[in-house]
Amino acid sequence: MNQVACRTAIEQLLADFFWRIDRRETHDIAELFTEDGHLIIPNLADGMKTTLTIAGRAALTRQWANRPADLVSRHVFTNLYVRERSPNEAEGRCIGIGFRHQGPGLGLPQPVIVTDQDDVYERGGDGLWRFREKRITATFVAPELLQG
Repeated sequence: MNQVACRTAIEQLLADFFWRIDRRETHDIAELFTEDGHLIIPNLADGMKTTLTIAGRAALTRQWANRPADLVSRHVFTNLYVRERSPNEAEGRCIGIGFRHQGPGLGLPQPVIVTDQDDVYERGGDGLWRFREKRITATFVAPELLQG
């Protein structure tokens, strides 16, 4: 696969991941990961001092199941870097920016987090690129706004 096609496919994978979260279409979000894929995220429960690892498709599907009904989020990613390791494996990184509003009405978006995202991608036999590992690290955060 050429570098442009690989980058384009991975850029679409990232867009799909955030679109599904922001649009509450997470029932099949685990399909964006390999069977043994995992997501490593900051642990909100301890003020982001540790990380949580969500491993496997069943756990990934449950990750977004209990989002509050009045929570609206939008994610933006930028500065994507992709490097192919082999025809079926690549690594990448980008910067993520998260906004949210919780409550009635449209409200004002609150910027709550800037993250570094380090990923390992794998291309399956079907030709689709998926996350084998997605590691999200908080760089700047307003933890009081992340609750809920």
